[in-house]
Amino acid sequence: MSLITNLYTDPKALRPLGAWLAGVEKNGDGKYVYTGHAHNWAAILYGVTHGCVVAVDFSTSRRDAFKLENCQTIYNGHTTLAGVYDIGNCSLFCSGGEGVSVTVNRIGLYSQDDWERLRQYGLDWFDGDTMPLQ
Repeated sequence: MSLITNLYTDPKALRPLGAWLAGVEKNGDGKYVYTGHAHNWAAILYGVTHGCVVAVDFSTSRRDAFKLENCQTIYNGHTTLAGVYDIGNCSLFCSGGEGVSVTVNRIGLYSQDDWERLRQYGLDWFDGDTMPLQ
């Protein structure tokens, strides 16, 4: 098995993301819940590299209202949304979502090659620094 690396500095989403037109609260599981104060709002991801795959696992009652801003969507699973990041703000962006809440459960940042290897194994996220663990 080739080594796969999650480049995101907080893969378990235990630190709050930036919030644009949204409130942020920590829930009992240590995860952060973002609630929109406007029609369009966002939870902003930092440290994302051009050309990498961003994968965000999240829970919400309005999954249809979310996309990854400035990313070309390449995967839309049951809980995970992934896209190739281009340039500009990178966020979990909500449109039509005043009062809508989302809990960000985990975040992945992978090279495109590592993402392809994850998908070959039937995975869409890995929380350690590398896989397999060394």
